[in-house]
Amino acid sequence: MAEIIGTLAERQMRKGLPFGMWGESEYLDELVGKNVVIVGPAGYMVGQGLGEYIDSFDVIVRVNHALPIALPEDYGSRTTVLYHILSRRNHNAEGKLTVTQEEVESWDCEWVVSRHESRSSRIRAVGPFLQGRKWTAMDHEFFFKVRKEVGRLAPNTGVSAIAHLLQSQLKSLHVLGFDFYRSGVYKGYGDIREGERADKVNERWHDVDAQLHFLKVLQRRDNRLIFDSVLKGIIDESVSCRTR
Repeated sequence: MAEIIGTLAERQMRKGLPFGMWGESEYLDELVGKNVVIVGPAGYMVGQGLGEYIDSFDVIVRVNHALPIALPEDYGSRTTVLYHILSRRNHNAEGKLTVTQEEVESWDCEWVVSRHESRSSRIRAVGPFLQGRKWTAMDHEFFFKVRKEVGRLAPNTGVSAIAHLLQSQLKSLHVLGFDFYRSGVYKGYGDIREGERADKVNERWHDVDAQLHFLKVLQRRDNRLIFDSVLKGIIDESVSCRTR
């Protein structure tokens, strides 16, 4: 009976949300007490053999174009949560294209979290493809609060995901494979073309220095946040340059 009541309560919470969207709190509740790792596409992970270590976490989070997983021996084989902007670059013109139904159906994960809020044009376009699976969206006010912290440009999906995950009662959040594209990305990741400088592409839309400062502040506020040695070194270097 309790299980039935719980199911009815969840349905009531989702009433009025578009395209079968789940409540944001329902997603965050599933992270309570969990050891979580968020894995980026940084090229420095190739050859490190961290896949088994990554798979040992309770919850494995990835961002944007990480699925399907290209190198499970280095980046792990499981995905619990995928944070996604629901678009990719248009190589033939400026701007972006929304993801296709085929792409969405290929995402082998338990949850999809949209960076775009539920009433956005991006959700109107992609929402029909998300129906029938567990998905939610970041709160609009939360995202713009994070955006305000990192200057005039939007935060990278990984940075907004880190801040969002910390809104839950998770036990720990480990960050691997994020260096703001200094080492490029592994071959086959998303919409980065062969021979293209991923860091230069990133700088078109994001202020890296402002985000590094934001991450440093986040870690000072919350000791559940644990950076790997690469990101920690980049953050320390950036903070040192700002204080000179």
